[in-house]
Amino acid sequence: MIKIKPVLLELSGRSSAAGLTSLVTRAMEPGFIFHVDLVSVENDTTAATIAKVGIERSGRFCPGETITLTSAGYFYPFDSPITILSTDRIRVDFSSAGNNTLCNVLVVGYLTPAEP
Repeated sequence: MIKIKPVLLELSGRSSAAGLTSLVTRAMEPGFIFHVDLVSVENDTTAATIAKVGIERSGRFCPGETITLTSAGYFYPFDSPITILSTDRIRVDFSSAGNNTLCNVLVVGYLTPAEP
């Protein structure tokens, strides 16, 4: 029987004066694969923000999808499943966020043991 561990991660950060911020999950437990079911992104105060959702591996960002956040205070889902190694991370880059606005990310998924 495969042991599944549920994962729920919440990230928040404030944008810089240039309106840019990156939010990155922590690495998962070694020896596991992270199956991401949902990444949801929000700019709490500013509309017309661009969010790039992707994978960070060894410090390099590989964007997967770009979402335009047309309304402030609303979570926009990126619901394409992602499977990553335990050392990889989910990263969201926000741009055009405005100065010092609050950006939020919710990541939902589960861990399974990596095959030996």
